[in-house]
Amino acid sequence: MDTFTKYSKYWIILMLATSLVGCSLAPTVERDDFNPDQSYTLTIGHYREQSFSQRYGALLQEFYPNVDIQIIDDGYQDSLYRGELAQWVDSHSPDLIILPSLSSYTELAEQGYLYDLQILAEEEIIDFNNFIPTVLVTVQNQSNSTLYGLPTNFSSEALFVNQTLFEKEGVPLPNENSNWYELLQLAQRFGGNDKNAGWMNRRANPFGLIWQIAESEGVTYWDDSAEKVVFDSPQWHKIWDIVFALYQSQSIIEDDSTERFPENVAMYTGNVLDLNMYLGQQLEEWTVFHYPVESTTSEGTNELVVNNILAILGNSENLVVSKEILAFLSSEDVARFERGSHDDFGLSTRRMPESLETETESLFYDSYTRTTLEVWNGVRAKLHDQVAVLANDKFQELLEGQVTIDQVLQELETELNATFNRL
Repeated sequence: MDTFTKYSKYWIILMLATSLVGCSLAPTVERDDFNPDQSYTLTIGHYREQSFSQRYGALLQEFYPNVDIQIIDDGYQDSLYRGELAQWVDSHSPDLIILPSLSSYTELAEQGYLYDLQILAEEEIIDFNNFIPTVLVTVQNQSNSTLYGLPTNFSSEALFVNQTLFEKEGVPLPNENSNWYELLQLAQRFGGNDKNAGWMNRRANPFGLIWQIAESEGVTYWDDSAEKVVFDSPQWHKIWDIVFALYQSQSIIEDDSTERFPENVAMYTGNVLDLNMYLGQQLEEWTVFHYPVESTTSEGTNELVVNNILAILGNSENLVVSKEILAFLSSEDVARFERGSHDDFGLSTRRMPESLETETESLFYDSYTRTTLEVWNGVRAKLHDQVAVLANDKFQELLEGQVTIDQVLQELETELNATFNRL
């Protein structure tokens, strides 16, 4: 296994020895068709060989010494940027591929490149009941209800509430199923105080928060039927209204996602890093609620971002070993090893034993109901970058009193449609 660095091998084996005493990392499913005494070759497409090596290299070398794993990363990342992953697969022919996002998964699934993983369930290689259902359904819904890829991790958020600050300021705590408008109206009650803020915007700029709310509310600026940008609508007006009011009340601070649990902030939406700090330090001053619900239906709207999607190429000539390795990389044992030591991977799609899972963790996924996500690529991805820049400029003009919200939305619509026509 020449592709794996010596550093990653010794580092991970050291972690195994020190943090997994009593845990077995051997394959959890016995399969008659995989012979540990037989030699196999497996090619894996990955966007960065070093990343794969550091994450999995020593584990695979330790438990699958009979498998010669060759990582192919040459040109992979460039093909992702160009939206030409299918062409990359045609020219490199990996057996198994690790996809970084839903958009890359969708590209290959729609063109029939991937192997139906339901076959692994029928062969009792993988039991999909051991995975968080909403994450799998999210992937299935991008590929006509067929599961062609298995994400090992996902990211999502929950609402972190500084109950001590609420009590100190005499403001009632939010309802556990509050929507964005209710929360940001509540946040304004902390305004006018130089020391405290009702909301910390982890999206770092006004349109970041506006877009965060829009995604929860199911509001988009793209009209598929007319193929044009639409911003001048009551739904967009309502979102800009509440965010503008929040900034006007001076009850919001912006952050680059590094600040966690500041004493002077009442609320913010946080991720798995916040979760682990909250659980690890037992922060009694704070509590955790579900992500804000959709305002008209009260349905959960937390956006799941899946990553590290394992998929087998349908034309692979090494299906036996491809299935074996996919099952191992998505196993409870690997998920258990990564838990806590690799927080940057996100939450595990694999369900943990009840002794490991916490009620707080479930807040990050159990209220999620929106399992069909909009995939942005190509021209529309380029347009979205332009939207963010222009919208933030317009918001600044709004704060300075140069324009009204009506004018902002009309100008955005006009200027972005002109931009789209040039792309």
